[in-house]
Amino acid sequence: GKYTYQSPTFMAVRTIAFTDNVAAPWNAPAGVLRGLAPANVVRADIKLRKTDRNTLYQGRVNPIDTQIQTGVLIWGQKTMQFAQSSLDRINVRRLLLQLRRLIAAASQTLVFEENDQTLRNQFLAKVKPMVDQLNLVYNVAVDIDKVSRAYIEMV
Repeated sequence: GKYTYQSPTFMAVRTIAFTDNVAAPWNAPAGVLRGLAPANVVRADIKLRKTDRNTLYQGRVNPIDTQIQTGVLIWGQKTMQFAQSSLDRINVRRLLLQLRRLIAAASQTLVFEENDQTLRNQFLAKVKPMVDQLNLVYNVAVDIDKVSRAYIEMV
């Protein structure tokens, strides 16, 4: 058969979709379990040494590497954010995006209401069960008080 080159974006998007199907958005779309290319991908164009992978990763580039025992895989989950924090990881960003969607949907009926303790209690009654479920099922630590204060201030 004839080989063709595929864009690294193809593999990145596929890996994110695969992660959503087998795990959750807040799991890293990288590594041996979720970052592996399909079997018809035979190798990355450039063979990377460990030092190459480290240099790319420090530069906020997630290497796509060919490893002898596992195959072609994404070996990193950095975002393009400059500041080092938990927010420079794809899985943390995706968790926050998921929370944002859940909170926005749950709080639709609260928009245009007076911003007082009653509103905060109504908001917490809607959002807290969702956050507690994330904490329980996926061991995700989310401080609901910080989330609610920030969200109410945005609305």
